[in-house]
Amino acid sequence: MADTTQKRKEMKDRFNARIRELTSTKGQNTQILSKKAYQETIEKVKWTKKKTSNKKPEDYQRLKRYDVLTIGNIEKLIVPVKQTDLIKFYVHTEEVFQIIDETHISMSHAGRNKMSTELHSRFKNITREMINIYIELCETCQKKPSSGLKTKHANSQDCTTRCQVEIIGMEPDNGYAYILMYQDLATKFIQLRPLKTQSVIEIADVLLDIFTIFGAPCILQNSVSRELADGIVKQLYITWPQLKMVHGPETEAYELVSDVTKRLKIWLGGNTKKWTEGLRFVQLLKNSDDSSDKSAFEAMFGIKAPIGLKPRLPEYMLPNINTEEDLETFLTAGEVPVSVPESHDDMKFEDNIINLVLPGPSHDQLGFDNMDIKIEDTVMKMDHDALDELT
Repeated sequence: MADTTQKRKEMKDRFNARIRELTSTKGQNTQILSKKAYQETIEKVKWTKKKTSNKKPEDYQRLKRYDVLTIGNIEKLIVPVKQTDLIKFYVHTEEVFQIIDETHISMSHAGRNKMSTELHSRFKNITREMINIYIELCETCQKKPSSGLKTKHANSQDCTTRCQVEIIGMEPDNGYAYILMYQDLATKFIQLRPLKTQSVIEIADVLLDIFTIFGAPCILQNSVSRELADGIVKQLYITWPQLKMVHGPETEAYELVSDVTKRLKIWLGGNTKKWTEGLRFVQLLKNSDDSSDKSAFEAMFGIKAPIGLKPRLPEYMLPNINTEEDLETFLTAGEVPVSVPESHDDMKFEDNIINLVLPGPSHDQLGFDNMDIKIEDTVMKMDHDALDELT
């Protein structure tokens, strides 16, 4: 943990040094603001707004570019907004690293274009140059293999043509001993459900819940046994005779299963030993991972997974926004009384999605190697007694 903290500090120092170099090459009209220039601009905007006469052209230009939002006793520089506009903040150079860093991690080390789209929706003066500098310094990103290929996501008309069904063996938890992992292969969207047995009757019953909400695919496949896929399809037909599906060939799914079990280990380390309680959160994390072209959630629904207000507003704004009326007041008046932390230099503008579903220790404090959690291997054999039910 100490090594990670030290590396983060060194990365931040190198980033800030590069930003200072970048700022020195810009003219006086640059929107890259030091903390001192940021505060001076706030005072100039307030003074200009108070002027009732003799305004100069630069006054009008300043008010066209800037406004001041008061949050508790903290003043933030923002882009002037109309009533229905989303707020876009200006930030100073001492805030930039933390904002980019948190956003980058929450987006699973996304590339420049996706980072630019996300950051520019909330911050006016975080530039592509800043994002490029950060990515050049990110060790994880530099270790990624370069590839001109991107995952091709199907449109909504194709998103239920083929699915992968895997059964993962677990230690017993409240009567459950297995995880059913269902993945729509066109969008990579997964769903995780606890199972008490490997019975094809129980598996088919769980799949029916999924199919009656999301629609049923044409082809069902499994990495372990085509016999299992055939048994599931037959049981589905018994329960739902109008549903015609076929079973596909055995298809490798080790990497997918491994990723899901690792994510579950992280959740268990921060919360509880009851893995059945973590499935829905691991499902959200996996579906929100947009390290490739787009997240599975976006591919399935066309939008990023919404997580309420927390990822969209700075942390210190949230305690006093409890009703729709509070939110309306804040958005329209641009001012809301809040409890402000003593050091607002450390304020978080974006919560890593992992922290939004992990109420326990930070994910930085957790590792796969030091987990004393036993998760059995993926089920590699068939429950033939269960299959005999169909014959």
